[in-house]
Amino acid sequence: MKFKVGDKVCCKNTSLKGEVVKLLDSRHVVILDDETGMEMDYSIHTLILVEASYEELTAKTSVKKEIPTGTVPKHITIDLHTEKLPKNYRTTPVLQGQLDYLDYKLALALQQGVRTVTVVHGKGNGVLKNEVTKRVRSMPQVKRFYDPENILSLKDSKLILELK
Repeated sequence: MKFKVGDKVCCKNTSLKGEVVKLLDSRHVVILDDETGMEMDYSIHTLILVEASYEELTAKTSVKKEIPTGTVPKHITIDLHTEKLPKNYRTTPVLQGQLDYLDYKLALALQQGVRTVTVVHGKGNGVLKNEVTKRVRSMPQVKRFYDPENILSLKDSKLILELK
């Protein structure tokens, strides 16, 4: 199916409802999420075009969100190395792109019910690690986080987050 900017869509796999704000390529679009106000890129194969009843779908209702068992990963890894970021997150300054990508992936993980997240920030002089730590500390959805470097000798520096 072809989407165009301005189309109202919802996601087959999640509770996402929003509007197409950008076409990335023939298989991916950027959606402005109605609930969070965040822009997220999605495969067009996971989206459904919403027609006349869009207002009904976006109305606040107390619908219980059910996530099919077996489809939600219990753990994900978010690699913030510049070369691993999607092209639309390789911005100047680089740090801002890395933090935007972290926010996007954490919002997605929370929405999908992921329990643990490994954030790979790399070694370097600690600027990214400090910024990631500040963000994680301010998130009430993070039960706890720790640096496994203190426990094991690992190649890349990382933080492990346990989500509520």
